[in-house]
Amino acid sequence: MAQVKEYIGKVKPDWCPGCGDFGVLNSLQRAIAELDIAPHNVLVVSGIWPPDVGGPATHAPEVAEFLGGHGHAVEVVTTAGAEPHSVGYPIRYTPRRLPAGLRHVHSAVLIARRARRADVVYSTGMFTRSALGAAFVRRPYVLKLTGDPAFERARWRGLVEGDVDAYQRGGGGFVDRLLR
Repeated sequence: MAQVKEYIGKVKPDWCPGCGDFGVLNSLQRAIAELDIAPHNVLVVSGIWPPDVGGPATHAPEVAEFLGGHGHAVEVVTTAGAEPHSVGYPIRYTPRRLPAGLRHVHSAVLIARRARRADVVYSTGMFTRSALGAAFVRRPYVLKLTGDPAFERARWRGLVEGDVDAYQRGGGGFVDRLLR
């Protein structure tokens, strides 16, 4: 069985203390070691990618660079307005110009196709599509959750008021339960 130390390199991430990325990276290293996967073939899924701005557009490329720098073959699936720039590993994308339903199906199919070649799927977004794509080809996946996606969707749709703590305590309606 592989040891976690085999996946820890000399390059230390420069993430902010307390941001949670250290725990996520540690979980990914443990999952790969527990699955006894040689250091290679990781599919990174992110809803946004540079030049977009936001947490996942920063975190996912850093994880991909880190994993690639430690001997893993990395491939990325994302959504984008235009083809992302090549950075030393393949980046596949779903065009944002597609209508929402079609964009979701396209992403799930793309994730499944690319996950077929991967040993593990690491997702910072597109959680349902990542889960469906990975499950369809029977690949394990690791999700980075920094919030409550069901709360965020319910709040965006006006189905809930208040903060995430109140949302977690409350029942919500039928649509709200579907989002969970």
